[in-house]
Amino acid sequence: MIRNLLIIICLLLPNFLFSEDVGRIYSVDYPADTVINFGPCYVGDSITATFQIENISNTTYLIYEVMPTFGILRDPNEVFIDEFRNFKDIAPSFPINLYPQAKIPLVIQYNASVNLFTSPLGWYHSFMQVGFALPPDTALAYSQVFFLEAKKTNKFIDGFEDVLNFDSVYINPSVRESREWRVKSVQTDSVQLIEQKLTLLSQKLTYDEFFPQFYPVNPIFRKKNEIINWSFEYSPLDKGIDSALVELKFKPLPKDYPDSIQIANCKLYGTGVHQDIRLNFVNYDFRNDTIFVGNIRTNELVKINAQIKNFGNLAFGSLDEQITGINPNFSAQSIKKIKDNLVRFNQNETANFSLEFQIFERGNFTLRYEITSDISQRNIKQVPASAEKVVFYITGKAIEPQIAVSATKLQFPVIYQYLPYCESSSDTTLLIRNIGNDTLYIKKIIIENEVPTFTFTTDENELTIPPNSSDSIIITFEPIMSQVFTADLLLISNSGHPMDSIRISLIGSSISPSSTSISIDSLKGKPGSILEIPIIVDSNIVYSSNFIDTLYYNHSILQYVGYKNQGTASEGAIENILISEDPTGYLAINIQKPSKSRFSNKPALINLLFKIYLGNAQSTLISFLNPRFGNEFCDYALYLPKENIRNGYFQIDSVGGIEIKAYPMQKPGIVIKSFSPNPVKDNINIGLSVSETTNLKLLIYDYYGNLIAENEFGKIGGGDFHLSQNFSNAPEGVYMLIIQSEINSIYQLFIKY
Repeated sequence: MIRNLLIIICLLLPNFLFSEDVGRIYSVDYPADTVINFGPCYVGDSITATFQIENISNTTYLIYEVMPTFGILRDPNEVFIDEFRNFKDIAPSFPINLYPQAKIPLVIQYNASVNLFTSPLGWYHSFMQVGFALPPDTALAYSQVFFLEAKKTNKFIDGFEDVLNFDSVYINPSVRESREWRVKSVQTDSVQLIEQKLTLLSQKLTYDEFFPQFYPVNPIFRKKNEIINWSFEYSPLDKGIDSALVELKFKPLPKDYPDSIQIANCKLYGTGVHQDIRLNFVNYDFRNDTIFVGNIRTNELVKINAQIKNFGNLAFGSLDEQITGINPNFSAQSIKKIKDNLVRFNQNETANFSLEFQIFERGNFTLRYEITSDISQRNIKQVPASAEKVVFYITGKAIEPQIAVSATKLQFPVIYQYLPYCESSSDTTLLIRNIGNDTLYIKKIIIENEVPTFTFTTDENELTIPPNSSDSIIITFEPIMSQVFTADLLLISNSGHPMDSIRISLIGSSISPSSTSISIDSLKGKPGSILEIPIIVDSNIVYSSNFIDTLYYNHSILQYVGYKNQGTASEGAIENILISEDPTGYLAINIQKPSKSRFSNKPALINLLFKIYLGNAQSTLISFLNPRFGNEFCDYALYLPKENIRNGYFQIDSVGGIEIKAYPMQKPGIVIKSFSPNPVKDNINIGLSVSETTNLKLLIYDYYGNLIAENEFGKIGGGDFHLSQNFSNAPEGVYMLIIQSEINSIYQLFIKY
């Protein structure tokens, strides 16, 4: 190693000291080399090498036979004494005048002494320096140093090299590394090879790492100085040193000494190398070349400290280190790099690197930590592209809950302040979804900024929602006055910014229902004709969309036959008008406008059609039992006080004494003289006048036509009577009292409170 280093220094130094603008000195056979191999030389013989000296300047220079312009010098590492004395110049004569543009050959001869005692067989070496001087000075204008070597041999053929070194070759190369062994004949006699042989020296499991290109027929050296080349290829399969011995066996004097054998041999050396850098320690889980950081939060700063170990048989050095992402949306930086050490680390040694990174988008991610190896800058043969970078992968999953709400503004239905008939509160459901890949924790559910007072509440104070799941919050709006109310629903969660805090506007309103009126006019009609009875309303009907009530009248006089709603407030609701009559004299009315529409501003709600009959009375009340106007928000959307309800009255027109025929004056029947109290709380007191003996029965119906009470008094005589009925257990509402007899029936509306 020291010898090789010295040769390199001696050969390269002149090139740093002098410019090639002056001249050139080079070997004719090896123009690019400064190490000149004369090759094998038989004992007692000599061989020569020619060098070309060129002056390419316009100045005449002189080469003396003394240093520093010329000298054959001792090799400090010589094996034999005075090896350099076996080399000498034989042409031209010194001093040499080197005129401008002149080219002069310099011939150096090696002599293989016959004295094997003082000059044994083997290699001989020396340095040679040749330079230009500007006369009469001896200062060098240009100089070149050569290393000379020659092989003294007693074999008839021998190689230029004793060793072919393939150096370091990467294992399993795509192309085999090749070397040539030059073998030269040093005798005039023809030499016939009798065997070409390769013997493996290293102990390997396979022999397919050295590939000799032997000739299919043993070649013949036919003359002196003939050179035949043998080619050898090397393809290591594993790391380590490989060696083999090549032997060329021949008979030097087959006629005179047929049993004499000589062997020209050469050793083959090569080293299979493999760069094998692995993770040895990481502050996270790892396997092979991959670091697993598991689940991390988006935007979380993650720091990795890793140690790698050299399992190969090459010292490893880093030229550069970069962090790249297979997935986008990340930031990363190296904190400590391997190349910061500035020194390669050898087999079984370790080195460390550190990095930190953030992932900005949820989902699976993979980062690459790429180390650019310095292997391409070293004397390693057949390095594959895959070895130029060592890559470690960092993989994991960026997790983050993400909140998604069904609305950012909630408008509550209008609340009518008409207790107890209308709902005093309204519930709205807010759907909350977690569209992220981590559990969503809603830590606070707060109502803020309520104006003018506290009217909104929630059924939950916090929620936990798994990934890809949903839950809901019920918000209740419960006003205590007629007003527009606003507030903010604040959701504070672990969702990523800016969704970690969400405000949802809440708007609700409460109104007092407008008052309205309803009435039926007093009407007359003749038996056998059709009577049209309009239900009269006022303009506030436009705030309602449905009407429900039951009319009571004398069924023996009037019989419902249909309705007309063209030009009325209910026009357009033909498919949602239900009117039916029962035998007791009740007419159930249910009128519904289509969804979210309202009654029109017309004076009549609807026109009812009745057929007039000659019944058991001359007239009848047409009474509302419990009229109400509603909409989708409240069944009592309009306020209808008692004084705004005016019942109708129908009377049969006089037709030629029909009053006397239909209602004989001598039999007035039963008459209610008194009815108290009305409204009723506990007991009903009724005063009756009966014209003759008859069976008497008392019936009470609610406004839906359901029988509530029945009491039979049996046969009573004519005169005045007082009846009492307990009604304390009945619910509040409008009721119809009917007193039936064999003479006639009478009706009385009353209210229970």
